[in-house]
Amino acid sequence: LLPSLALATLLSYLLQARHLLTYALEAELERRATTDVLTGVANRRHFTEIAEREIDRARRYGNKLSLLMLDIDHFKRINDTYGHAVGDEVLKKLPGVVQPLLRKLDFMGRLGGEEFAIVLVETDGDGAAVVAERLRKGLAAVEVRTLGVQLHFTVSIGCTEVRVNEQAEDLKRALERADEALYKAKDSGRNRVVVG
Repeated sequence: LLPSLALATLLSYLLQARHLLTYALEAELERRATTDVLTGVANRRHFTEIAEREIDRARRYGNKLSLLMLDIDHFKRINDTYGHAVGDEVLKKLPGVVQPLLRKLDFMGRLGGEEFAIVLVETDGDGAAVVAERLRKGLAAVEVRTLGVQLHFTVSIGCTEVRVNEQAEDLKRALERADEALYKAKDSGRNRVVVG
């Protein structure tokens, strides 16, 4: 009886360990599928899913919703001058500065290259502009020290309130408007916020 009890205990332990390992592997696969490897924020696909869900929620409940698009100014020059390893450190630094300045319900993602986007839940266009300016100032004040290099960088930000009520705007159009505002910010001198 004792050996069979010991065997049952061992089998139970092994099954439990296998279950935990499977759970950990699934969680890791989920993280890799939804997260930008370099910066740790949501990748483009995951950001898009969350943003579309938030637009649907805002429409359903009549809430405000805004989008920000951030682009690191002169990022190509950083890469060309200091190398891609330093450019990568700048990319990694940005979310570490931005996320503490956001609320827990806001959501950030990397769209690609040096371009990031943020969903500001229950925030109108005026509120989005205030948040964007706070992020712009916070990033301009940060010094990146890496690989023997010390540098500052700035961002241009385009922000827009998503038209969830009358026009029933979709994510694609809202991102286009935020992107247009971002390019106006870049064309008008960079290191600034433009509302579109």
